[in-house]
Amino acid sequence: MRLMRLGRLLSFMSSRARVLPPASLTAAIESLPAAPESVAALARVRAALDDDDGIDADEQLAAAAAAAATALERAAHRHGKRGWTTLRDAARPAAASPAAACGLGAALALWRDRRQNTTAPHGDAAPSRAAAAALFASVDAPLAGAGPVVDALLPHKPDLKIVAGFARSARCDVEPARAAAAVRREVLSTDPPPPRDAIGGALALAAEVGAWDAACPPAALVTVAAEAGLWAAAEGLVKAARDRGDAGAAPAAETLVDACLERGLHRQADTHASQFSDLCGAGRLVEARLRHGEDTIRKVVKKQQFQLVEKVVAGVDRAARQNKDVEARRRVRAVALEVLAEASERALARDLRNTWAARDGVEVDLGFADTGDLAVLDAAARRAKYVQWDEVLPAVPELIDDATRLDAAVDELGAGPRAFDVEWSDRAGAALLQLATKEGAVILDVPRLCASREGCAALRRAFRGAPLLGFGCSQDLARLRATPAAAPWVDADQEVYDLQTALTQKRGGPGLAAAAKAYLGKALDKSQQCSDWDARPLSEAQRAYAALDAVAVLLIHEKLRSVDDAIEKLRRIPPR
Repeated sequence: MRLMRLGRLLSFMSSRARVLPPASLTAAIESLPAAPESVAALARVRAALDDDDGIDADEQLAAAAAAAATALERAAHRHGKRGWTTLRDAARPAAASPAAACGLGAALALWRDRRQNTTAPHGDAAPSRAAAAALFASVDAPLAGAGPVVDALLPHKPDLKIVAGFARSARCDVEPARAAAAVRREVLSTDPPPPRDAIGGALALAAEVGAWDAACPPAALVTVAAEAGLWAAAEGLVKAARDRGDAGAAPAAETLVDACLERGLHRQADTHASQFSDLCGAGRLVEARLRHGEDTIRKVVKKQQFQLVEKVVAGVDRAARQNKDVEARRRVRAVALEVLAEASERALARDLRNTWAARDGVEVDLGFADTGDLAVLDAAARRAKYVQWDEVLPAVPELIDDATRLDAAVDELGAGPRAFDVEWSDRAGAALLQLATKEGAVILDVPRLCASREGCAALRRAFRGAPLLGFGCSQDLARLRATPAAAPWVDADQEVYDLQTALTQKRGGPGLAAAAKAYLGKALDKSQQCSDWDARPLSEAQRAYAALDAVAVLLIHEKLRSVDDAIEKLRRIPPR
């Protein structure tokens, strides 16, 4: 029955009467439904195709279509790459003949007819699509006669995702009006509503062949894509309309950016407004950049990455200047000042306001009373909110960059577990290594020490002197190992324990700042996290931040030990 239906589908391919396939091929096809392993059945079908040289092209494609659709339906999601490779090999005999390849592609596109008799309205498209992808991957040259085949498919409700792949791989011309009718029928269907997968196939065909018209222009298709959450398809439609010089490209780009803004996808809106700035206009670019900038300012201030605020403001300025939009420049600055004030960074907010007024000529209301010593008030607020260095150790350690000083400093650290942390910048390896014990903390200039064998030997002694406690420290160790060094000093069997595993069973767990708040009563101030750790000399704020990270690991470990012998429950970092 399947072969008879496939034969009818292929009637537009050949005027020759179809003959029944040889017995060996028939037996292979009939074995498919009962086969315990569909991939093995596919291999038998391929062997039958190879053996029966006398069968004609129509029979080959009919048999291959039946084998691919039936076997893959059974094997979907079970055989991965092995199934794909076998299927692609099975498709190669058909791909060698333009007539066979066109017929097999048509049969797979129309196989949805059978799947729609199942409980799912549109069936499972994965098997036939995988079979079609295997076929198209095997086609090496444009397929003669493919255009009429694709046109003939469209009125019969084929799988439009396969038709799109057919048109792309065959590199054939398709009648846009007929394709537009098929796309419109699919995306505007309401009984039953089309599933997301079917909509994606229709939009793929529309982008591939320009399948739109006055009744369903590119902007309308972008709206459908946005409502289905198919953002890549929406972007592809705009690109296709622009590349074809279609008058609907500009409305489609505007619709795409507006849809992102309406859904709060401000970063995506900014990306598309920049990408299609020639279509959607400077006004939309400014609005998208402004919304994205406001979101980013809130995020970076929350992470205390204050130095990034200026970069965000500069990005909005670049877009706003093109449109001479002074109000947008004021708005982004007003948001920055408001968010900084809420984070107890009023002195910084005031300094930025003054800088913007003098340098950029943009006046913005401060939003709070500029009275008293704001730096003192902010410092008091931060002291109440964050762990301070002078609350845990008496002085900020200096940076150590030679082996003699390192050996002396490590001797002063004494025995017992040593907490460690690592800072780095953009270049390979680590910039700093911080060690802490009950007796104090040290900060080590890793690149400088690694430059000599004496420095590497001193680093190795410091690292091997006691068990090491880290916090989410796999990347820290990787950075240390990646630092160019005169001699290896991080041993493969180094005794290192990850404190983070004592706090959560999930890998990743809470960050160090959150753990400090939970166990020490106050969070860690991360305002220096993204500073330039390769700079020399380091500022006192950088050194305090770096050392405090290691000290916090030690203090959290002590809190855990007061409840249980925490080190016994830590995950030891596997040796490398």
